[in-house]
Amino acid sequence: METALRHIALLRMIPKKPKKICLDGLRKGLKSLGYEVSDRTIQRDLQKLSRFFPLLSDERSKPYGWYFDESFDGSLSAVSPHEALTDVLASKFLQNYLPPPIKSQVDRNESRAFNVLSESTCKSLIGWPDKVSHIPNEIQLLAPEVKQAVVDKLYDALFAELKIEINYKNKEKQTVSPLGIVVRGQVIYLVCTFWSYKDLRHIAVHRIQSLNILDEQVQYPERFNLERYIAEGGFKYPQNSGRVSVELEFMDKAGNHLIETPLSEDQVITEIEKNHLHVTATVEDTKELRWWLLGFGQYVKVISPSSLRDEMRQKAKQMYANYCK
Repeated sequence: METALRHIALLRMIPKKPKKICLDGLRKGLKSLGYEVSDRTIQRDLQKLSRFFPLLSDERSKPYGWYFDESFDGSLSAVSPHEALTDVLASKFLQNYLPPPIKSQVDRNESRAFNVLSESTCKSLIGWPDKVSHIPNEIQLLAPEVKQAVVDKLYDALFAELKIEINYKNKEKQTVSPLGIVVRGQVIYLVCTFWSYKDLRHIAVHRIQSLNILDEQVQYPERFNLERYIAEGGFKYPQNSGRVSVELEFMDKAGNHLIETPLSEDQVITEIEKNHLHVTATVEDTKELRWWLLGFGQYVKVISPSSLRDEMRQKAKQMYANYCK
């Protein structure tokens, strides 16, 4: 079985004419898949395989190379260990990003992929899925309950670029143009426009009660780009328009991580004393900024702007009052 898999892997690395691949390239490629074989073994394999496949050797100039005849129209559909690893990781991490037909294919491929990895002699490939994970930079909330039928229809409509009609919470028959999906924490959001309006909105998918796909193509707003929408603050909660220069003091190591992960490109950090930092930076003036600051509790002090300092003072007073009751 291992020899057969090695032969398939070998064939998949060989290009069509006019490209070619030398023995050194084939040996390194096989090694990356866990097949430790000599050049002589590879040559014997190629000689055997050339009886059944239009394999040719170019020995006109060094390095000599192997290639398929340009008329070869075969398909080598067996999954390589590298592709199997990709399928396993796709199933693990991309469930919320794939349209139903592709998601179903990934699910079907997962068991086959595990079989391929288990047959591989490369232990590093076999164990890789257990060596990588993802932890959100926030408290881990449980995912809201979503109607799978709604999600499947939504992704189908988005994939086909068709408008939908939804019942959203207590609002019925809303005509929506789906433009993109954004996963934030445990919540899936739909970026969209309503009716014939051009202003961009985003709504939580789990709040869609029912959905019908319409036979009408989506008209994208001019210059729409999902990444630009996010970068320009589409998912932020602005407190005031624009950016603000903040001056902060962090105590007892609370701000040490900012040395490695700055708040902004213009951030300046000065050590007042050991583990006591003075920080200045220009940031978006958002509710997230306030939530972030409050998360440090007594270990941060806002120096400026005075308006933000006053806000934090009032919130601290209210927190104190809450605990005095």
